[in-house]
Amino acid sequence: MIRLATTADAAAIARIYDPIVAGTAISFETDPPGPIEMERRVRATLEMTPWLVEESEGSVQGYAYASKHRERAAYRWSVDVAVYVHGDRRRTGIGRSSTRRCSPCSGCRASTPRTPASRCDAG
Repeated sequence: MIRLATTADAAAIARIYDPIVAGTAISFETDPPGPIEMERRVRATLEMTPWLVEESEGSVQGYAYASKHRERAAYRWSVDVAVYVHGDRRRTGIGRSSTRRCSPCSGCRASTPRTPASRCDAG
């Protein structure tokens, strides 16, 4: 089930993301942020754009979020979408389905920045 993330998902999100930061260069981060920082990021992201999680059997298996592409006015319609999936669940379609759900929602959100993220149709 794909749903809108909450700050309560921060620890599960960190468990997915931290090994990627520690073991690869793809995140462009050098230190794993941990659950407290991920909670802050989820909260900040949801003010403007969606952050979705894929939950299966009561556990977060992956996530996708959108963020502003650039600050300049001409980029107000543009977003970047990032997707991360638990190591044991890669190549199962979670990333693809999360991206499909996050991308169209992001376009709507970018056009109406005052619309709360809770209005995003994650299902």
